[in-house]
Amino acid sequence: MTQKYPVILLEDRWVHQSYTDHHESSEMDFGKCRINRKGKDLTIITFGFNVFLACKVSDFFREFGVEIEVCDLVSLKPLDFKGIQDSLFKTKRAIVVDSGFEFASLGSYVSHILNDRLFGQLLSPIRVLTAGDYPEPTSHGVIGQVKITAPLIALEVIKLMRIEMNLDLAAIASSFVDVPDEDFSGPF
Repeated sequence: MTQKYPVILLEDRWVHQSYTDHHESSEMDFGKCRINRKGKDLTIITFGFNVFLACKVSDFFREFGVEIEVCDLVSLKPLDFKGIQDSLFKTKRAIVVDSGFEFASLGSYVSHILNDRLFGQLLSPIRVLTAGDYPEPTSHGVIGQVKITAPLIALEVIKLMRIEMNLDLAAIASSFVDVPDEDFSGPF
């Protein structure tokens, strides 16, 4: 990232356990969202590790004829509201996924601004999926039960799209666990 101003980069430690064969340029257009999956039925707006989960959900639903666009916010300030709106004008539905708490979260803020700006132009209110409103545990055995998962995102898609199929969400369950591997060298 080449910026003439200071930049703080935050990333979920779960990103370090994700591996991909896809090697993109490390250059990013700061302040512009990135569409990781194209779709016409629904937009999932998210950032960080949740982009990986949203792409997994998008790929899963594509097999059933539901095309989900995944909008990676890339930068949180400035937010690319125009890019997000362009996606919503196409899909008319959205879920904002934020791994933080709902109260005073980025997801709630994005949802509020978009509902305000696009009132009456969408097919349904924007849904927000966040972590539960309780302290996050530090135990390796429990933390996976309170994090956002691909099946949780898929359930929100099912509710919003009113899908009446019996889907096996175990197919998209993540195998990531919050346990350090042999390469880990730091404290939590």
